[in-house]
Amino acid sequence: MFRAKGTTARPFAMILLGGLIFIVILMISWQSLFIDISSSLRASRGVRDEMGKVVIMKPTKIEKIEDSIHQVYGSNRKDQCENMMIEDPIILIGTDGSGTRVPTRALSKMGITILVDPEVSHQMDIDGSAVGVHFTKLIRDLLCITGGSNYQLEDLPQDFREHLLSILRPWVDFVRGQACAAAKRRKNLKTFRFGFKKPDLMFLIPVLRYFWKDVKFVHILRDGRDMALSRNDATHEKYGAAMFGQGCDRSIQEDEMSFEDFMKLPKEARMALLWSRSNVGVEKLFSSSDFEDSRQLIRVEDMNAQDDRSVNTYTNLAKFANLNTLGVCMICEIRSQIQSTFMGSFDASLEEKKGKTKNAALLNYGKWKRLSSSDPDLLSTIELAARTGLQVFHYYSDATLSPSPSSSVNLCSRINCVV
Repeated sequence: MFRAKGTTARPFAMILLGGLIFIVILMISWQSLFIDISSSLRASRGVRDEMGKVVIMKPTKIEKIEDSIHQVYGSNRKDQCENMMIEDPIILIGTDGSGTRVPTRALSKMGITILVDPEVSHQMDIDGSAVGVHFTKLIRDLLCITGGSNYQLEDLPQDFREHLLSILRPWVDFVRGQACAAAKRRKNLKTFRFGFKKPDLMFLIPVLRYFWKDVKFVHILRDGRDMALSRNDATHEKYGAAMFGQGCDRSIQEDEMSFEDFMKLPKEARMALLWSRSNVGVEKLFSSSDFEDSRQLIRVEDMNAQDDRSVNTYTNLAKFANLNTLGVCMICEIRSQIQSTFMGSFDASLEEKKGKTKNAALLNYGKWKRLSSSDPDLLSTIELAARTGLQVFHYYSDATLSPSPSSSVNLCSRINCVV
């Protein structure tokens, strides 16, 4: 009896097991079919040119692209990053008031983590106060010796060079520690790329290259005639006297006017001269070096323009940062989000407080032209002071630098990012 019952039970169990296996196989097949269908549907979406050919994939609608920001705290981090691939930083530099926040925010939306000090987060800057480094005094002392940004580290007197490196070394270690901490939060990245903005570091390029051999610089410019009329006079107030030798024992001589003659100029002309001398010095430094490719020059007027110059500037910035996989739709979306809410202009921020938000920065580009009728003598003085910089950076020859804010013919408006 026991054997007979067992014989009857086995076939039933085997049938039940076979049925379960059949159901599992059916579910797997259905899931595979669903994936194939989904992939086909996604492949049918994209950016279409005028001929209807799919050239760039964009499977879903791009929502607001968040900034990649890491706020720095404390100075005693002990993170271990020996086994992590962290590239040397991208440093954003330029004369105060040039609009450096625009490319900084663009890089942050492109995926470059930007280190920002909470105390100056509205400027998107990094500072040295966490480790007792006061850049303004340090740069003033340096400018007393160099007179500008075009010098080599070995040109500096040995005692000052050693002093400079010893002061900056704790800050460099601090930045590296913060980059390490930020990298650990983004574990899915094979290579961690980071950067930071501090315009004044345009005077410390040789020193920064001593600590970071593969550092990259984004050098931001704004028309020196507009800079002369800007309400942001930080460079003039911080470095004007030192750059023109007031109370300095200068060891590196340049052809220059005396501080007394400098002060005889109208303030607008002094600001134009400082703009030209600072930025042309950076140009000379890079053009005479073997690291010229480590700098990306950006005119903020181009970046904020409404035509293809803007799209091209964003694209070139992404390539410079080794972000070659960003498609044109993503570039256009990043550009749109920045231009609709944020233009990075000191003067524009004052306009925004008056409720004039839309295209506030564009309205301030080319404002120097008003002087041609209201004060032509002042305009002539400004242009004479800024002449070298205006020539070197092609502000004289480019008649299209200040397009109408209503002009909107560009690649982003011509293509159709299908979703």
